[in-house]
Amino acid sequence: MKEKITKHFWHYLTFLSVELSGVFAVYYFAYDTFIRMVLIILMGLFYVVWSSLHHHMHHTLTRKIMVEYLLIGVFGVVVVLFFLQ
Repeated sequence: MKEKITKHFWHYLTFLSVELSGVFAVYYFAYDTFIRMVLIILMGLFYVVWSSLHHHMHHTLTRKIMVEYLLIGVFGVVVVLFFLQ
């Protein structure tokens, strides 16, 4: 596992940086429900796109993986929006 993290360090760091920026933006815009909703949807979309691109770059992307990321992304967005409303 450590080799995998080391090998893809910049991919994971970029992903984590964007997602954490999104979390801070959601917190910062706590007063505006619409902006918060858009940010959460964009974070879910980024998760699906970035993960799919990562697998595509390493020639491991399959339909099963794509559907998995899509379902997890949609589920995550729905759960977060439900709890923040």
